[in-house]
Amino acid sequence: ADAALHFDPDDENAIANALAVLAGDAQVRERLIAAGPLRARQFSWETTARETLNALRGALTQDVL
Repeated sequence: ADAALHFDPDDENAIANALAVLAGDAQVRERLIAAGPLRARQFSWETTARETLNALRGALTQDVL
């Protein structure tokens, strides 16, 4: 979402550019710092556990070749 800089992790130049933005642009840093906790609130251990259990149940009910 908007709580991180997005870049191609296989592109060294993209990584370097993202790091340069973080190091050189205080407004971007402050925006990301503020957005992080808001984004984190969208996740919970309860939801993670429920979705993991559903995935495991789904895998168990799949036909094995």
